[in-house]
Amino acid sequence: ENRYEGEDFSVAIPEGWTKSQQPLSGTLLTLYKIGESHADDPNAQKINFKSYVAISFDRTQGKTLSQILDMTKQILLQTLPNAKINALPQETIDNQKADLIEIRLTQMDVQFKVLVAVVVKGDTYFTVSANTTEKKWDRYKADFYKTLKSMTLKDAPSTSSNP
Repeated sequence: ENRYEGEDFSVAIPEGWTKSQQPLSGTLLTLYKIGESHADDPNAQKINFKSYVAISFDRTQGKTLSQILDMTKQILLQTLPNAKINALPQETIDNQKADLIEIRLTQMDVQFKVLVAVVVKGDTYFTVSANTTEKKWDRYKADFYKTLKSMTLKDAPSTSSNP
């Protein structure tokens, strides 16, 4: 199994996906579908869209999982006011509760579907965003969930100095 081993987490890279040498801005890891084309979606082809999974992290600053999810939704709706957000059943990632949402939106005449998962470990939270076109969703959904379920969260370095 191909795995990414980072300082803060590790995750399985699904077959047919590859780690980007330059993660998207603000992310620790970006995985892309290898050799993806959109023969059935000329608008996705026109913007050269590639399906991807992006993982980022931040400090909780005392916020709970549900507060972080609410904040994430607010930011999404400010950026993409036409997005439709649906809550999904809670999952477990590395023995931690994870809140999931599914987003549907249209940008540049392309219908996208996005899975977002938020998981907290200690004073850090991770956001996993799996992005594809509506047409490819059923094909990639299993890869997205497999990636999520394979995630191992490493203990963040302690910021306090306890004797």
